[in-house]
Amino acid sequence: MIARPLIVILITDKWLPAVPIFKILLLVAFVYPVSMVMIKAITAKGRADVVLLINILKVFLFVMAIFIGSKWGINGIAVAIALVNMGGVVINIFASVKSTGMKINNHVRDLIQPLANTILMALGMYVVLQLVPDENILQVIFGIICAILFYYLASSIFNRDQMKDAGNILRKVFTFSHGESFDSD
Repeated sequence: MIARPLIVILITDKWLPAVPIFKILLLVAFVYPVSMVMIKAITAKGRADVVLLINILKVFLFVMAIFIGSKWGINGIAVAIALVNMGGVVINIFASVKSTGMKINNHVRDLIQPLANTILMALGMYVVLQLVPDENILQVIFGIICAILFYYLASSIFNRDQMKDAGNILRKVFTFSHGESFDSD
């Protein structure tokens, strides 16, 4: 939603052909943290051998993706890389299930809520950005503000316990050991 104005602001109009590639690669950015959590769970169980095998498989898949995607140009490569990354999440989930003994239902449940929050955030952003003038800087500013607010709102409504925990952690971080906060004189 804000890919086009963001690219125009940061690297000028001459980079507008990169907008579709940027949008595709944002999908990779979305699944990467999920993938890394699974890898960290496997590593925590002392299964570096499994992580090594997964990484070897992913390198092979990336090489194949680039080779196959190159037949359709840079957009094809971007789509192929995004698909491999999404497939990597599935591989990591199954490897994590096998290595940690955690049930697949738990993994899926843990993924559904952030995905739902993100979808609600995107819908909210879309609606609000339709009302904002087609000025690049306004689109970016309102887009970022809306993204933060809508994600926070969705998380607050659907993840009350997790938001309460996050609030407690933030309070501890911003409070000195003797009870004074950063803004006290």
